[in-house]
Amino acid sequence: MVTFLFACFLIVIVKSQRDLLSIEESKAEYGSGCQGPAMYPIYQASNIISNSNSISATISLSQEGNQCMGASIPKLLFQATYISSSIVRVTIRDANNQRWEPDNYPNTPGPNQNHPQVIITQNPFSFSVVRVEDQEVLWNTSNRSTPPFLYSNLYLEVGSSLPSNPNIYGLGERVTSFRLDTNETFYTLWSLAQDCPYDTGKGQRGQNMYGHHPVYLEMRNGAANGVYFHNVNAMDVVFSNGRIAFKTIGGIMDLYFFKGPTPEAVLEQYHSIIGLPMLPPYWALGYHQCRWGYKRLGDLWDVVTGYESHGIPFDVLWSDIDYMQHFQDFTLDYSRYSLTSMSSMLQYVKSSGRFFVPIIDAGIAQTGNFAEKAGLEMDVFIKRNPTTQEEFIGLVWPGKTYFVDFFHPNASSYWSNMLDILHESVQFDGIWIDMNEASSFCDGECPGFYPDPELQITLPYTPGNHSLEDQLLPLLAKHYGSNLYVVFNTHSMYGTMETIATNEYLQKKFDTRAFILSRSTRPGHGTVGFHWLGDNYSTWDMLRYSIQGILNFQIFGIPIVGADVCGFHNNTTPELCSRWLELGAFYTFYRNHNDIGAQSQELYALGPLVQEIGTNMIRLRYYLHVYMYSCIFKVALNGGSVLKPMFFEFPEYEEFYSNQEQFMLGQALVIAPALYEGQTSVNVTLPNTTLWYDFFTGDPIESGNIQLDAPIDKINVIIRGGYIVPTQNSASAMSLTSMRSQGIELVIALASNQTASGYYYVDDGLSLNTIANKNYTMYNLTVGPDSDGHIKLKISPNTLGYLKEMNFLTGIKVYGLPKKNDVNYLLNEAGIHENNVLKMTLNLDISLPQEIILA
Repeated sequence: MVTFLFACFLIVIVKSQRDLLSIEESKAEYGSGCQGPAMYPIYQASNIISNSNSISATISLSQEGNQCMGASIPKLLFQATYISSSIVRVTIRDANNQRWEPDNYPNTPGPNQNHPQVIITQNPFSFSVVRVEDQEVLWNTSNRSTPPFLYSNLYLEVGSSLPSNPNIYGLGERVTSFRLDTNETFYTLWSLAQDCPYDTGKGQRGQNMYGHHPVYLEMRNGAANGVYFHNVNAMDVVFSNGRIAFKTIGGIMDLYFFKGPTPEAVLEQYHSIIGLPMLPPYWALGYHQCRWGYKRLGDLWDVVTGYESHGIPFDVLWSDIDYMQHFQDFTLDYSRYSLTSMSSMLQYVKSSGRFFVPIIDAGIAQTGNFAEKAGLEMDVFIKRNPTTQEEFIGLVWPGKTYFVDFFHPNASSYWSNMLDILHESVQFDGIWIDMNEASSFCDGECPGFYPDPELQITLPYTPGNHSLEDQLLPLLAKHYGSNLYVVFNTHSMYGTMETIATNEYLQKKFDTRAFILSRSTRPGHGTVGFHWLGDNYSTWDMLRYSIQGILNFQIFGIPIVGADVCGFHNNTTPELCSRWLELGAFYTFYRNHNDIGAQSQELYALGPLVQEIGTNMIRLRYYLHVYMYSCIFKVALNGGSVLKPMFFEFPEYEEFYSNQEQFMLGQALVIAPALYEGQTSVNVTLPNTTLWYDFFTGDPIESGNIQLDAPIDKINVIIRGGYIVPTQNSASAMSLTSMRSQGIELVIALASNQTASGYYYVDDGLSLNTIANKNYTMYNLTVGPDSDGHIKLKISPNTLGYLKEMNFLTGIKVYGLPKKNDVNYLLNEAGIHENNVLKMTLNLDISLPQEIILA
């Protein structure tokens, strides 16, 4: 047995399986002794210093627990910092040793009036966080004589009491209900390549997936609060006996508390810490077509011509690993994709206003090719363990593989050089990075790859109750830097670090916003990239579960997200695909993608019904894309959500806390999709605090619990009274690029007092630093009665930084005006009024303020 001191905590490295506790043996050893008060030590707080910006204290061990999780660290430092009037950060660190910390957020104390109050109990030590405005205790570590608080080298536990049956959301990535089951459940966080298992929180094994997001939002008494446990080590979040507990095996205790009190405010506060989401290139909002199984260039041409010949719009062509030579990154198989023909095809795609995105996997082939040679020369591959400079070798699609160490100072140059080589053959516009948890086909080291056994870590606790090397790199694989930089600590950071390097390359290469789709994510990922929900299945369950996925990623700060439309694994059906196309039109990322073993599911391949519905849904998306883009801008500016559960806008309606079958796009639109096989109607709940209208017809819709018809070719979209939605005529559009020359049409839904408001945002769709440089124009839109009794639309442009496109108004629809015989309409020949809907056709420059009399 060999031991190393990893800066602060002792790692026991064993050289044989006899020295390594299996999960079962480990559970047997601590299973009974590691339950109840006996396991917890008692700490005492002293030297408490408080000022307007912070509270600090020394926390000393006064009574040891039973040490079933190892000896408690004897001296800790407590620090609470008031980041703003809404955010407080609490850190608890080892007083004597440096431990692993993943980020250094620039959290300087800010305006702290009415900030959440931190209260320390000295003996036994505990702390609580209180929202001052309503005296709600948001966090309380103690509800018993021995507080369940433990801080040892390889086990940290901190938690809080909760109300009965709490309303908790977040803690991803996983497939589960949006409102988490908190009745004796646990949820594991540790990036893992599991394809969408349903997580009840009650199984023997954690069903954690690709991303690591230890943040939750809670609704309590109509108000929201949030907690972020800033830690990337493997952990379980356990709900038991009226408590939540974060149980992790490394790092420090670093907690952020967000007081809300609205759900949207919680998200804005959280995103202000981890980083605001980036603006996507405009074409990211189009329709994307992908498949694993386009085995030759002719298959890609068939997709392009198939969509065009059937009159189906599309925007982005994708290629999975098929294009590579023997699945080796940065290569093109010239025997199936000739260089000149590939360039000609891509030139045609781009000339028609479309784009191309290929895949890159995390593993670099060990075949003696240029990528391997350059990586070895630049010393940028992850090492096997801290005792050697030998590279770690895993197993992925091309066979034996290396993995780029993105902590290495040469990694960025290496990555850029390799992408430049790829771009010479494949003129891509964005990059799809997959298997970047990082994933390997072996659990840790592959048998037979090395003459001696893998060095391993003995853990007193195993989050998820499964191997932490499950198709992953070994926990002791070593990055550049100190001995803290091992996969045990860094693993869940890998996908985002790869995305950062790719983002830097694309921005420098094209001088435009980067498009990067990544499977693995962590807090802050939305600042540099986007996400899809992984390798799902062509089932009705997966269609429904996708809604909780897209909503959770709004919490996580990655608003550009979607599921593989029609399903990835197995064969879809025309009905399922039709319903998925309808729902997917309201994802912020809209891609059809499926498996090599499944039947083709391009829209022209599934028959005339799917073709017609798909065409209509893509054009509906185009029709609404200015509104969606405007919502995304607002989130890039302030944080928050683009797609919202109903309770984000109506927190007083507790019936919405568990409703995940209808949701909102922005503040104005309710989306009520059909989600079950054979379904021909949908049940919808609409609050009675406002008016509602059918978005397409303007017909009033009653509030309350109602049923709406949902034939196979319809998705119900409901507009909220008091809101204005910008749209564009997309009746004949074949790509999103073609929409940029269109004018703006406004759909105005009046509230009961004849008012409405909205906005829309326009920029060039590509430029970097658009918001910082104010290279955009925002149009504020208001409707209401004036002093003369007229109902007027006022258009007020501000930040006039972009006036080249979409700055003219071509039409208006107004829902909810009084009946025609009750009001004198001042219309020219361009306006008609029928069925309580006013329609006007215009051609009006709105780069200057405008007023339009509606009635």
